Amino acid sequence: MKKPASILALLLLLLPASATAVTLAELRQAAVANRALVKKQEAELDKTAEDIREAKSGYYPSLDLSYTINRLDQAALLEDRENSVARAAVTWNLFAGFRDKYGLLSADAGRQAEEFRLQGIGQDIRLDVALGYLAIHADAAAVKVAEDEYANLERAFHDAEQRFRVGLIDRNGLLRFRVDLDNAGISRARAHSRLRQDIELLRQAAANAALEAADLEFDEFASLPALEDIGVYEQRLRDRRSELKTFDALIAAASSQEAVARADVYPRLDAVGSYRVYDDALISGAGDVHEDETRGQLVLSWNLFDGYGKQARRQRAALTAVSLRHDRAETETRLLAALRNLHSQCEVGLENVRAAATGIEQAEENLRTGRLKYEQGLQTETDLLTAIAALSRARSNHVLATTEVFDSWFRIERAVEGFE
Repeated sequence: MKKPASILALLLLLLPASATAVTLAELRQAAVANRALVKKQEAELDKTAEDIREAKSGYYPSLDLSYTINRLDQAALLEDRENSVARAAVTWNLFAGFRDKYGLLSADAGRQAEEFRLQGIGQDIRLDVALGYLAIHADAAAVKVAEDEYANLERAFHDAEQRFRVGLIDRNGLLRFRVDLDNAGISRARAHSRLRQDIELLRQAAANAALEAADLEFDEFASLPALEDIGVYEQRLRDRRSELKTFDALIAAASSQEAVARADVYPRLDAVGSYRVYDDALISGAGDVHEDETRGQLVLSWNLFDGYGKQARRQRAALTAVSLRHDRAETETRLLAALRNLHSQCEVGLENVRAAATGIEQAEENLRTGRLKYEQGLQTETDLLTAIAALSRARSNHVLATTEVFDSWFRIERAVEGFE
Protein backbone atom coordinates (compact mmCIF):
# COMPACT_ATOMS: atom_id res chain seq x y z
CA MET A 1 0.00 0.00 0.00
CA LYS A 2 1.13 3.55 -0.62
CA LYS A 3 1.86 5.64 2.43
CA PRO A 4 -0.29 8.75 2.81
CA ALA A 5 2.91 10.75 2.83
CA SER A 6 1.20 14.11 2.70
CA ILE A 7 -0.68 13.37 5.91
CA LEU A 8 2.50 12.22 7.66
CA ALA A 9 4.37 15.30 6.53
CA LEU A 10 1.61 17.57 7.79
CA LEU A 11 1.59 15.87 11.18
CA LEU A 12 5.36 15.94 11.54
CA LEU A 13 5.35 19.64 10.87
CA LEU A 14 2.49 20.25 13.27
CA LEU A 15 3.46 18.09 16.25
CA PRO A 16 6.86 18.40 17.91
CA ALA A 17 8.74 15.25 18.87
CA SER A 18 8.11 14.21 22.46
CA ALA A 19 10.39 12.24 24.73
CA THR A 20 7.30 10.70 26.33
CA ALA A 21 5.45 9.74 23.15
CA VAL A 22 2.37 7.59 23.73
CA THR A 23 1.26 4.91 21.28
CA LEU A 24 -2.31 3.91 20.56
CA ALA A 25 -1.72 0.49 22.13
CA GLU A 26 -0.52 2.12 25.36
CA LEU A 27 -3.54 4.41 25.47
CA ARG A 28 -5.91 1.48 25.01
CA GLN A 29 -4.27 -0.58 27.75
CA ALA A 30 -4.26 2.35 30.16
CA ALA A 31 -7.93 3.04 29.48
CA VAL A 32 -8.94 -0.55 30.15
CA ALA A 33 -6.88 -0.57 33.36
CA ASN A 34 -8.27 2.70 34.71
CA ARG A 35 -11.85 3.09 33.52
CA ALA A 36 -14.52 2.82 36.23
CA LEU A 37 -16.76 0.91 33.81
CA VAL A 38 -14.23 -1.93 33.71
CA LYS A 39 -13.88 -1.96 37.48
CA LYS A 40 -17.66 -2.17 37.82
CA GLN A 41 -17.79 -5.22 35.54
CA GLU A 42 -14.88 -6.78 37.42
CA ALA A 43 -16.96 -6.45 40.58
CA GLU A 44 -19.84 -8.20 38.80
CA LEU A 45 -17.42 -10.94 37.82
CA ASP A 46 -16.26 -11.30 41.42
CA LYS A 47 -19.88 -11.76 42.47
CA THR A 48 -20.12 -14.84 40.26
CA ALA A 49 -17.28 -16.42 42.24
CA GLU A 50 -19.57 -16.24 45.25
CA ASP A 51 -22.36 -17.81 43.19
CA ILE A 52 -20.03 -20.72 42.45
CA ARG A 53 -19.08 -21.05 46.12
CA GLU A 54 -22.76 -21.09 47.02
CA ALA A 55 -23.45 -23.76 44.38
CA LYS A 56 -20.64 -25.92 45.84
CA SER A 57 -22.18 -25.73 49.31
CA GLY A 58 -24.54 -28.57 48.41
CA TYR A 59 -21.60 -30.98 48.40
CA TYR A 60 -20.81 -30.25 52.06
CA PRO A 61 -22.70 -31.33 55.17
CA SER A 62 -24.66 -28.77 57.14
CA LEU A 63 -24.35 -28.31 60.90
CA ASP A 64 -27.31 -27.02 62.91
CA LEU A 65 -27.52 -26.12 66.60
CA SER A 66 -30.78 -25.48 68.39
CA TYR A 67 -31.90 -24.74 71.92
CA THR A 68 -35.60 -24.90 72.73
CA ILE A 69 -37.32 -23.77 75.95
CA ASN A 70 -40.80 -25.17 76.66
CA ARG A 71 -43.33 -24.06 79.31
CA LEU A 72 -46.57 -26.11 79.47
CA ASP A 73 -49.77 -25.31 81.35
CA GLN A 74 -49.35 -28.62 83.11
CA ALA A 75 -46.89 -31.47 83.04
CA ALA A 76 -47.46 -34.32 80.60
CA LEU A 77 -46.67 -37.99 81.01
CA LEU A 78 -43.41 -37.80 79.09
CA GLU A 79 -42.65 -34.09 79.43
CA ASP A 80 -42.16 -31.85 82.42
CA ARG A 81 -44.04 -28.54 82.77
CA GLU A 82 -40.80 -26.63 82.26
CA ASN A 83 -38.09 -28.16 80.12
CA SER A 84 -35.36 -27.41 77.61
CA VAL A 85 -33.93 -29.31 74.68
CA ALA A 86 -30.48 -28.70 73.23
CA ARG A 87 -29.77 -30.34 69.90
CA ALA A 88 -26.88 -30.56 67.43
CA ALA A 89 -27.37 -32.19 64.02
CA VAL A 90 -25.18 -32.88 61.02
CA THR A 91 -27.07 -33.41 57.75
CA TRP A 92 -25.47 -34.58 54.53
CA ASN A 93 -27.47 -34.89 51.36
CA LEU A 94 -26.61 -38.10 49.52
CA PHE A 95 -28.91 -37.71 46.52
CA ALA A 96 -31.21 -34.97 45.23
CA GLY A 97 -31.63 -35.78 41.54
CA PHE A 98 -28.20 -34.29 40.66
CA ARG A 99 -29.42 -30.83 41.69
CA ASP A 100 -26.01 -29.84 43.07
CA LYS A 101 -24.18 -30.96 39.95
CA TYR A 102 -26.32 -28.93 37.57
CA GLY A 103 -26.51 -25.98 39.93
CA LEU A 104 -22.70 -25.80 39.86
CA LEU A 105 -22.67 -26.07 36.07
CA SER A 106 -25.17 -23.20 35.89
CA ALA A 107 -23.02 -21.04 38.20
CA ASP A 108 -19.90 -21.79 36.13
CA ALA A 109 -21.75 -20.80 32.95
CA GLY A 110 -22.90 -17.59 34.63
CA ARG A 111 -19.30 -16.74 35.46
CA GLN A 112 -18.28 -17.35 31.86
CA ALA A 113 -21.04 -15.01 30.70
CA GLU A 114 -19.71 -12.22 32.95
CA GLU A 115 -16.17 -12.85 31.70
CA PHE A 116 -17.35 -12.41 28.12
CA ARG A 117 -19.23 -9.24 29.07
CA LEU A 118 -16.01 -7.88 30.58
CA GLN A 119 -14.18 -8.81 27.37
CA GLY A 120 -16.77 -6.92 25.30
CA ILE A 121 -16.55 -3.84 27.51
CA GLY A 122 -12.78 -3.85 27.08
CA GLN A 123 -13.17 -4.00 23.32
CA ASP A 124 -15.66 -1.09 23.37
CA ILE A 125 -13.28 1.04 25.41
CA ARG A 126 -10.40 0.23 23.06
CA LEU A 127 -12.58 1.29 20.13
CA ASP A 128 -13.49 4.58 21.83
CA VAL A 129 -9.82 5.33 22.41
CA ALA A 130 -8.89 4.38 18.84
CA LEU A 131 -11.61 6.64 17.40
CA GLY A 132 -10.55 9.49 19.67
CA TYR A 133 -6.94 8.98 18.63
CA LEU A 134 -8.03 8.98 14.98
CA ALA A 135 -10.03 12.19 15.51
CA ILE A 136 -6.90 13.96 16.80
CA HIS A 137 -4.91 12.64 13.86
CA ALA A 138 -7.55 14.04 11.48
CA ASP A 139 -7.78 17.32 13.42
CA ALA A 140 -4.03 17.78 13.32
CA ALA A 141 -4.01 17.23 9.56
CA ALA A 142 -6.96 19.61 9.17
CA VAL A 143 -5.10 22.26 11.16
CA LYS A 144 -2.12 21.93 8.85
CA VAL A 145 -4.36 22.19 5.78
CA ALA A 146 -5.94 25.34 7.25
CA GLU A 147 -2.52 26.78 8.08
CA ASP A 148 -1.28 26.13 4.54
CA GLU A 149 -4.37 27.69 3.01
CA TYR A 150 -3.95 30.74 5.21
CA ALA A 151 -0.27 30.99 4.29
CA ASN A 152 -1.06 30.76 0.55
CA LEU A 153 -3.76 33.40 0.81
CA GLU A 154 -1.58 35.64 2.96
CA ARG A 155 1.17 35.44 0.36
CA ALA A 156 -1.33 36.18 -2.40
CA PHE A 157 -2.78 39.11 -0.42
CA HIS A 158 0.62 40.72 0.14
CA ASP A 159 1.39 40.30 -3.55
CA ALA A 160 -1.99 41.85 -4.39
CA GLU A 161 -1.19 44.83 -2.14
CA GLN A 162 1.96 45.45 -4.14
CA ARG A 163 0.06 45.16 -7.41
CA PHE A 164 -2.62 47.53 -6.07
CA ARG A 165 0.00 50.15 -5.19
CA VAL A 166 1.33 50.16 -8.74
CA GLY A 167 -2.16 50.16 -10.22
CA LEU A 168 -2.21 46.64 -11.69
CA ILE A 169 -5.45 45.73 -9.84
CA ASP A 170 -8.27 47.83 -8.43
CA ARG A 171 -9.57 47.97 -4.85
CA ASN A 172 -12.27 45.40 -5.53
CA GLY A 173 -9.63 42.90 -6.62
CA LEU A 174 -7.65 43.56 -3.45
CA LEU A 175 -10.80 43.11 -1.34
CA ARG A 176 -11.39 39.66 -2.84
CA PHE A 177 -8.05 38.56 -1.43
CA ARG A 178 -8.81 40.21 1.93
CA VAL A 179 -12.19 38.46 2.26
CA ASP A 180 -10.76 35.04 1.42
CA LEU A 181 -7.84 35.61 3.82
CA ASP A 182 -10.24 36.49 6.66
CA ASN A 183 -12.35 33.41 5.93
CA ALA A 184 -9.21 31.27 6.00
CA GLY A 185 -8.34 32.76 9.40
CA ILE A 186 -11.76 31.78 10.74
CA SER A 187 -11.36 28.24 9.36
CA ARG A 188 -7.93 27.99 10.94
CA ALA A 189 -9.29 29.01 14.34
CA ARG A 190 -12.09 26.47 14.06
CA ALA A 191 -9.63 23.73 13.19
CA HIS A 192 -7.55 24.51 16.28
CA SER A 193 -10.70 24.54 18.41
CA ARG A 194 -11.77 21.11 17.15
CA LEU A 195 -8.31 19.76 17.93
CA ARG A 196 -8.49 21.03 21.52
CA GLN A 197 -11.97 19.58 21.99
CA ASP A 198 -11.01 16.15 20.67
CA ILE A 199 -7.92 16.06 22.87
CA GLU A 200 -10.21 16.57 25.87
CA LEU A 201 -12.49 13.76 24.70
CA LEU A 202 -9.52 11.42 24.32
CA ARG A 203 -8.35 12.32 27.82
CA GLN A 204 -11.71 11.16 29.14
CA ALA A 205 -11.78 7.97 27.03
CA ALA A 206 -8.21 7.05 27.94
CA ALA A 207 -8.49 8.14 31.60
CA ASN A 208 -5.41 10.33 31.10
CA ALA A 209 -5.99 13.91 32.23
CA ALA A 210 -2.42 15.03 31.33
CA LEU A 211 -2.54 13.91 27.69
CA GLU A 212 -1.42 16.43 25.06
CA ALA A 213 -1.34 16.25 21.26
CA ALA A 214 2.45 16.42 21.31
CA ASP A 215 2.54 13.20 23.37
CA LEU A 216 0.93 11.13 20.63
CA GLU A 217 2.55 8.99 18.00
CA PHE A 218 0.71 8.30 14.76
CA ASP A 219 2.73 5.37 13.43
CA GLU A 220 -0.50 3.41 12.95
CA PHE A 221 -1.40 5.74 10.08
CA ALA A 222 1.91 5.43 8.25
CA SER A 223 0.28 3.08 5.73
CA LEU A 224 -3.22 2.15 4.76
CA PRO A 225 -4.69 -1.01 6.34
CA ALA A 226 -4.54 -4.26 4.38
CA LEU A 227 -8.16 -5.34 4.07
CA GLU A 228 -8.81 -9.08 3.91
CA ASP A 229 -11.70 -10.92 2.30
CA ILE A 230 -15.06 -10.48 4.04
CA GLY A 231 -15.31 -14.22 4.66
CA VAL A 232 -12.23 -14.10 6.89
CA TYR A 233 -13.78 -11.41 9.07
CA GLU A 234 -17.13 -13.18 9.25
CA GLN A 235 -15.49 -16.30 10.60
CA ARG A 236 -13.49 -14.30 13.13
CA LEU A 237 -16.67 -12.64 14.31
CA ARG A 238 -18.39 -15.99 14.81
CA ASP A 239 -15.37 -17.35 16.68
CA ARG A 240 -14.48 -14.35 18.84
CA ARG A 241 -17.43 -12.05 19.40
CA SER A 242 -18.08 -11.77 23.12
CA GLU A 243 -21.84 -11.16 22.73
CA LEU A 244 -22.22 -14.52 20.99
CA LYS A 245 -20.07 -16.26 23.58
CA THR A 246 -22.15 -14.62 26.31
CA PHE A 247 -25.31 -16.04 24.75
CA ASP A 248 -23.69 -19.48 24.55
CA ALA A 249 -22.84 -19.32 28.25
CA LEU A 250 -26.33 -18.11 29.18
CA ILE A 251 -27.90 -20.90 27.10
CA ALA A 252 -25.71 -23.42 28.92
CA ALA A 253 -26.76 -21.90 32.25
CA ALA A 254 -30.44 -22.07 31.29
CA SER A 255 -30.05 -25.71 30.22
CA SER A 256 -28.45 -26.51 33.57
CA GLN A 257 -31.27 -24.73 35.36
CA GLU A 258 -33.70 -26.93 33.46
CA ALA A 259 -31.83 -29.96 34.81
CA VAL A 260 -31.97 -28.46 38.31
CA ALA A 261 -35.75 -28.10 37.98
CA ARG A 262 -35.99 -31.65 36.66
CA ALA A 263 -34.26 -32.90 39.83
CA ASP A 264 -37.44 -32.11 41.78
CA VAL A 265 -39.12 -35.21 40.37
CA TYR A 266 -36.57 -37.51 42.08
CA PRO A 267 -36.57 -38.57 45.73
CA ARG A 268 -34.16 -37.01 48.18
CA LEU A 269 -31.91 -39.00 50.50
CA ASP A 270 -30.19 -37.43 53.52
CA ALA A 271 -27.93 -38.84 56.21
CA VAL A 272 -28.49 -37.18 59.58
CA GLY A 273 -26.47 -37.52 62.77
CA SER A 274 -27.83 -35.75 65.86
CA TYR A 275 -27.17 -35.35 69.56
CA ARG A 276 -30.09 -34.28 71.82
CA VAL A 277 -30.07 -33.26 75.47
CA TYR A 278 -33.32 -32.99 77.49
CA ASP A 279 -33.54 -31.22 80.86
CA ASP A 280 -36.56 -30.57 83.14
CA ALA A 281 -35.55 -26.94 83.59
CA LEU A 282 -35.58 -23.91 81.36
CA ILE A 283 -31.79 -23.75 81.63
CA SER A 284 -30.04 -26.89 80.47
CA GLY A 285 -28.18 -28.62 83.30
CA ALA A 286 -30.10 -26.87 86.06
CA GLY A 287 -32.84 -29.50 86.52
CA ASP A 288 -33.12 -32.89 88.17
CA VAL A 289 -33.84 -34.86 85.00
CA HIS A 290 -31.09 -34.95 82.41
CA GLU A 291 -31.43 -37.19 79.37
CA ASP A 292 -29.30 -37.27 76.22
CA GLU A 293 -29.71 -39.13 72.96
CA THR A 294 -27.46 -39.80 69.97
CA ARG A 295 -29.27 -40.72 66.79
CA GLY A 296 -28.23 -41.65 63.25
CA GLN A 297 -30.82 -41.48 60.46
CA LEU A 298 -31.26 -42.05 56.75
CA VAL A 299 -34.13 -39.88 55.61
CA LEU A 300 -35.80 -40.60 52.27
CA SER A 301 -38.30 -37.98 51.14
CA TRP A 302 -40.20 -37.73 47.89
CA ASN A 303 -42.63 -35.07 46.88
CA LEU A 304 -45.33 -36.61 44.71
CA PHE A 305 -47.35 -33.47 43.97
CA ASP A 306 -46.77 -29.75 44.57
CA GLY A 307 -49.55 -28.17 42.56
CA TYR A 308 -47.69 -28.45 39.25
CA GLY A 309 -44.87 -26.24 40.54
CA LYS A 310 -42.18 -28.67 39.34
CA GLN A 311 -43.55 -28.71 35.79
CA ALA A 312 -43.80 -24.92 35.73
CA ARG A 313 -40.20 -24.44 36.86
CA ARG A 314 -38.89 -26.98 34.35
CA GLN A 315 -40.87 -25.48 31.47
CA ARG A 316 -39.82 -21.94 32.36
CA ALA A 317 -36.14 -22.94 32.28
CA ALA A 318 -36.60 -24.70 28.93
CA LEU A 319 -38.34 -21.66 27.42
CA THR A 320 -35.56 -19.40 28.70
CA ALA A 321 -33.03 -21.45 26.76
CA VAL A 322 -35.21 -21.31 23.63
CA SER A 323 -35.56 -17.53 23.93
CA LEU A 324 -31.82 -17.09 24.35
CA ARG A 325 -31.14 -19.18 21.23
CA HIS A 326 -33.41 -16.91 19.19
CA ASP A 327 -31.74 -13.83 20.65
CA ARG A 328 -28.35 -15.24 19.73
CA ALA A 329 -29.43 -15.91 16.13
CA GLU A 330 -30.78 -12.35 15.78
CA THR A 331 -27.64 -10.85 17.29
CA GLU A 332 -25.35 -12.84 14.99
CA THR A 333 -27.37 -11.77 11.92
CA ARG A 334 -27.24 -8.12 12.99
CA LEU A 335 -23.51 -8.19 13.74
CA LEU A 336 -22.68 -9.86 10.43
CA ALA A 337 -24.76 -7.33 8.47
CA ALA A 338 -22.99 -4.44 10.22
CA LEU A 339 -19.63 -6.07 9.50
CA ARG A 340 -20.39 -6.39 5.79
CA ASN A 341 -21.37 -2.71 5.64
CA LEU A 342 -18.14 -1.70 7.36
CA HIS A 343 -16.11 -3.86 4.99
CA SER A 344 -17.79 -2.24 1.98
CA GLN A 345 -17.20 1.25 3.41
CA CYS A 346 -13.54 0.45 3.96
CA GLU A 347 -13.14 -0.82 0.38
CA VAL A 348 -14.72 2.35 -1.02
CA GLY A 349 -12.63 4.48 1.35
CA LEU A 350 -9.38 2.93 0.14
CA GLU A 351 -10.27 3.85 -3.43
CA ASN A 352 -11.19 7.37 -2.31
CA VAL A 353 -7.82 7.82 -0.61
CA ARG A 354 -5.99 6.93 -3.80
CA ALA A 355 -8.18 9.27 -5.82
CA ALA A 356 -7.72 12.06 -3.27
CA ALA A 357 -3.93 11.68 -3.41
CA THR A 358 -4.06 12.10 -7.18
CA GLY A 359 -6.31 15.14 -6.69
CA ILE A 360 -3.71 16.79 -4.46
CA GLU A 361 -1.00 16.34 -7.08
CA GLN A 362 -3.21 17.87 -9.74
CA ALA A 363 -4.30 20.75 -7.50
CA GLU A 364 -0.69 21.55 -6.55
CA GLU A 365 0.31 21.65 -10.21
CA ASN A 366 -2.75 23.76 -11.04
CA LEU A 367 -1.82 26.29 -8.34
CA ARG A 368 1.80 26.42 -9.46
CA THR A 369 0.91 27.14 -13.08
CA GLY A 370 -1.92 29.45 -12.05
CA ARG A 371 0.38 31.57 -9.90
CA LEU A 372 2.83 31.92 -12.81
CA LYS A 373 0.02 32.94 -15.17
CA TYR A 374 -1.34 35.41 -12.64
CA GLU A 375 2.06 37.01 -12.21
CA GLN A 376 2.28 37.32 -16.00
CA GLY A 377 -1.18 38.86 -16.17
CA LEU A 378 -2.68 35.85 -17.98
CA GLN A 379 -5.15 35.00 -15.18
CA THR A 380 -7.35 37.05 -12.88
CA GLU A 381 -7.23 37.14 -9.11
CA THR A 382 -10.41 35.08 -9.08
CA ASP A 383 -8.63 32.31 -10.97
CA LEU A 384 -5.77 32.34 -8.45
CA LEU A 385 -8.13 32.25 -5.48
CA THR A 386 -9.99 29.37 -7.08
CA ALA A 387 -6.74 27.43 -7.47
CA ILE A 388 -5.81 28.02 -3.82
CA ALA A 389 -9.26 26.89 -2.69
CA ALA A 390 -9.06 23.81 -4.93
CA LEU A 391 -5.76 22.74 -3.33
CA SER A 392 -7.18 23.16 0.18
CA ARG A 393 -10.27 21.20 -0.84
CA ALA A 394 -8.13 18.40 -2.30
CA ARG A 395 -6.06 18.17 0.86
CA SER A 396 -9.19 18.19 3.01
CA ASN A 397 -10.66 15.42 0.86
CA HIS A 398 -7.55 13.35 1.43
CA VAL A 399 -7.75 13.88 5.19
CA LEU A 400 -11.44 12.96 5.17
CA ALA A 401 -10.94 9.86 3.02
CA THR A 402 -8.04 8.64 5.16
CA THR A 403 -10.05 9.22 8.33
CA GLU A 404 -13.03 7.30 6.91
CA VAL A 405 -10.81 4.34 6.02
CA PHE A 406 -9.33 4.06 9.50
CA ASP A 407 -12.71 4.69 11.13
CA SER A 408 -14.13 1.69 9.24
CA TRP A 409 -10.98 -0.32 9.93
CA PHE A 410 -11.11 0.28 13.68
CA ARG A 411 -14.79 -0.64 13.74
CA ILE A 412 -14.04 -3.85 11.81
CA GLU A 413 -11.36 -4.69 14.38
CA ARG A 414 -13.94 -4.15 17.13
CA ALA A 415 -16.50 -6.26 15.26
CA VAL A 416 -14.13 -9.23 15.17
CA GLU A 417 -12.66 -8.41 18.62
CA GLY A 418 -9.21 -7.91 17.16
CA PHE A 419 -8.03 -5.26 19.66
CA GLU A 420 -5.35 -6.44 22.06
